[in-house]
Amino acid sequence: FERIQFWDVQAATLVSILQGHAQLDTTLSFDPTGTWLLSDSWDGTPRLWQPSPAREWMRFFSGLNQLRFSKNGRYAGVIYPEAGAGQAQLLEFIPSEVYHTFVGSLLDSEYSFSWADVSPDGRMLALVSKEVSIRELPSGRELASLPTPPALKYPRWLKFHPNGKELIVSGFEPGLEIWPLGRDASAPGRIRLGPPRHVSLPFVPCEISLARDGRTMAASAPDSAEARIADLYTGTAREL
Repeated sequence: FERIQFWDVQAATLVSILQGHAQLDTTLSFDPTGTWLLSDSWDGTPRLWQPSPAREWMRFFSGLNQLRFSKNGRYAGVIYPEAGAGQAQLLEFIPSEVYHTFVGSLLDSEYSFSWADVSPDGRMLALVSKEVSIRELPSGRELASLPTPPALKYPRWLKFHPNGKELIVSGFEPGLEIWPLGRDASAPGRIRLGPPRHVSLPFVPCEISLARDGRTMAASAPDSAEARIADLYTGTAREL
């Protein structure tokens, strides 16, 4: 009773088995296309599935809910985050599909991606693995690669600057680097990176937040309970 079996009725064959609930499954609801399935269970984790292939896409945490697809498939029902709190959340269902899988080199297959960011104009994707890779969207073609910057030891995370012309990269050493992005005149279809400018911080930043003007940045390191406000134009930082 903790597994959901998905059958092809006409062929009388088992298509897939959906596993994940820890207790008895209580209700099931298909969307109008038959592509998506909502399930509920006594374990308090209603889930969204794609039965073929057997894949869990999302789970919620709600001991009390009424998850049922509407007739037009637009809504997925109501959940109650906290029983007795007098709150209900109506879930709108907007299906989407993965349109590109980025496995294009030996490096991609040997190392996992740890961070990603999409450029403000939506035309580029920056990925962190053993090195930094900038890809064209939606094709996935590599536009530039950035070997591990010596000052950072190893790339950890990155973020496009709001102007879309710079890439902020952090590693496992204190501080961060800002790399200008420009077209490479010697190699059409490629992007030229650098030279970078360094922003000094007394710690390895774990979280950052940029102001809308792209000049002021807040950086923090929860492990050491430190935080700084940095001016990205001058490279100076002050303690909060």
